Amino acid sequence: MDALDLLKTQVTGLRRDFANIVGDMTSEQLHWAPPGVTNPISSLILHSTGFLDQTVHRTAQGKPPIWDSGNWQQKLGTPPVGRLDLEGGRKLKLDINLVKQYVNEVLASSETYLNALKPADLDRKITTSRGENALGNMLSGAFVTHFADHMGEMSALKGCSGGKGYAG
Repeated sequence: MDALDLLKTQVTGLRRDFANIVGDMTSEQLHWAPPGVTNPISSLILHSTGFLDQTVHRTAQGKPPIWDSGNWQQKLGTPPVGRLDLEGGRKLKLDINLVKQYVNEVLASSETYLNALKPADLDRKITTSRGENALGNMLSGAFVTHFADHMGEMSALKGCSGGKGYAG
């Protein structure tokens, strides 16, 4: 198995696991404010998906992110969400079905992009504000590290709010 096949397999798993986490999620669970200094799931979803959207579309392909091309700011009624502070994260109120739709569009488009790549494409260098990096490193970081880490948080918070996190 080459690195691209591995990445595709991992992304397929992320999409399946995300669907398991949010499939039966209620609006109450999406917005539940956990104790301490942790943002609710709503904030985590928009942050992690927005980062993935930017990485796959703007950074890797030079295209507008799905957020822009799909008018998601208007649909969700919120500006793009980066990393929100605790107060901002807890004020965020979203329609759960629209959130699921945005995430699914980003993941589907990401899979289409990955399926069009050749293994050698992962070595292509991309220059960002943080310097130069190989496309494969950027994609792996966005999917396997960043998005997956936040999915773990989402699963745990859903469990703490009375739901079932990862199916399994």
